[in-house]
Amino acid sequence: MSYYEYAQKIHQLFSELEADLPVEIARRLEQAQTTGEAPGERGAVWTYLITDQPFGSWTTRFVSGLRRKFNP
Repeated sequence: MSYYEYAQKIHQLFSELEADLPVEIARRLEQAQTTGEAPGERGAVWTYLITDQPFGSWTTRFVSGLRRKFNP
């Protein structure tokens, strides 16, 4: 597949995605209203995206490293 064909395919897929967004948003809002699920109940991925320290603080990582070094 050439670069030109690749770029055309990406453009086509993005256009389809853009066209499907309003329908998908409406479907998900309706589903949320039906089930009563709040946006905050999305799961671990949402929690990971809003934390500014996904790997813990530097002290947590340091102590964890010491444990691995001295307790193999």
